[in-house]
Amino acid sequence: MKTPHAYTGLKIIGNSAFATTYRADCPAHGGAVVVKVFRREALMRPEGVNGFVADYRRIRSVESTSLAMPVEAGTVESGEPYITRRRVPSPSLASQVATGTTLGLVRSLRLGSELAATAAALHRRRLLHLGITPTNVFVLEDGSIVLTDPLPRSVFLATPGGHSARPAH
Repeated sequence: MKTPHAYTGLKIIGNSAFATTYRADCPAHGGAVVVKVFRREALMRPEGVNGFVADYRRIRSVESTSLAMPVEAGTVESGEPYITRRRVPSPSLASQVATGTTLGLVRSLRLGSELAATAAALHRRRLLHLGITPTNVFVLEDGSIVLTDPLPRSVFLATPGGHSARPAH
């Protein structure tokens, strides 16, 4: 993958109908990052690259401390668009549940409230997350949350079968 920055140690950590996700190191972005490389179909709409860039800018404009902001976007050497964000150092909610960690009532209510506020902030920018799942929610030691990997609208609309791959919102 050729990007503007030197990514090293690329390791696939996820694969979906929309994208392949990698963990990597990038000194220019402070160390550990997550790079999501979207399918080429994301650019096969009338808006093309401009639609993807507009979606990236809208994600960056969301006012929420609970959303992991992207730090870079572009296209890889083969033409697929990508978005990079810093890696969240905590285990995901899915990992915590898998190891038997329980949140308790108060933390669960706080998590739900923060997720709702983050989803509302995305909605105000005419964005949908489309992937609020335990693998995209990270509960930090102080009890706050970080929601990762919003799916750009251009990617969702352009991917064949994308509408059936996510529940209705």
